[in-house]
Amino acid sequence: MKIEKSKGDDMYRYMMSTWRLSKPLELSQFYCAICGGPFKAGINSFFVPDDDETLLDESDEVSGESSALGTFLKPKHCDKTVLDSASIAWLHELLLLGWNPRTRKCFFTGPGVARDYRWALVQPGEDQEVPLRSPEDVDGNIAMGVYCKTFHCPQTDEESLQFPIHTTCLHMFQKALDMRKGTSVEIEKEALFTAMNDRDFEVWITSLNSINYFEFQFLSKQRLWIGTAGFEPWLCDPMNIPALKSLRLSLSHSTLSRTVRPISSSDSFACLPTEIIVRITELLISGEDVVHAMQASHSIREACGNTVWKHRLLNDMPYLYELSERIVSMGSEADRVVWREVYGRMMVQSQMDEQECLIPDTIKERMIRSKFDPALMGIASRRRIWHCIEQLLERYEREASA
Repeated sequence: MKIEKSKGDDMYRYMMSTWRLSKPLELSQFYCAICGGPFKAGINSFFVPDDDETLLDESDEVSGESSALGTFLKPKHCDKTVLDSASIAWLHELLLLGWNPRTRKCFFTGPGVARDYRWALVQPGEDQEVPLRSPEDVDGNIAMGVYCKTFHCPQTDEESLQFPIHTTCLHMFQKALDMRKGTSVEIEKEALFTAMNDRDFEVWITSLNSINYFEFQFLSKQRLWIGTAGFEPWLCDPMNIPALKSLRLSLSHSTLSRTVRPISSSDSFACLPTEIIVRITELLISGEDVVHAMQASHSIREACGNTVWKHRLLNDMPYLYELSERIVSMGSEADRVVWREVYGRMMVQSQMDEQECLIPDTIKERMIRSKFDPALMGIASRRRIWHCIEQLLERYEREASA
């Protein structure tokens, strides 16, 4: 396997001689601490050099997994007709959340890019806590290791630890935090760092072990990224979804009032007031449970009007904050929207069976079969990352309130 050392052999030798490492540096990628996704992406060749040299040899082993994984151990091309270069541009930019052992405070670096051998090249940024280390500066940038204690601080004889984060994922974390608090708040760096710092980083890792990354759970533990074709929905930009902002909402023109429900001896809910039935449906875990309840009871079916489905949309898919903002801006007109239809459509865009998507030549057929709109593909990516953020937020809030 041919290995090309980023920024030349001098930088590699410098890192080997000055960073305190538990084992020699070896070719390896690393993934976002928040979403578990990669920091590099290519359309023509995904993590494969331009000369089409394959990074994964047949002799390479995927840790803890059977060789029966077979055909997708080697990177395969993404479908250009499904995912374009603009849709994956967000994967390239990262920043680091780290600990400065000299000042004993946390910091966010400026933007940067990932390099092989588990290090990143970042701009210092405006955070005064970023440890500036001129010996390893490269064109005004700073080289820092990730997921391992690497930088020796002469003043305290301590080492720093940095977590890599997509810039987009940090923006999403900020959005989710603001929504929880009901106002704009500043991220407490120390609380977020402690929430991520959950294990001994003397052992090499590629992502956080305490976070479930869902569709990327397996991929985020591999030394080299092996998820390409078939994973397009979760690689798409989760924030920039123009089609969601301009989503056409169907309006109901019916002005008929609700009919009086007949009491049926076979329907246990028939004797309950509509308000109680609505409250019961709100306590159900998912919209699918509501549908099953509607199929089982005529009374529930009658009670589940627009208000119920609007509530389910806001409760089950909080990551669709654009729709929440539109509901507010529409005022009373929002009551005319057929929210059950919107809920069903958004559920299709949010959920996609990753097992079927592992077969590269079926991704487009699956989209057509499930009525999956490619213009809204970023919703699937956002849903996955949002659920990752929710896990991290629980730990973050405990640390912030401590």
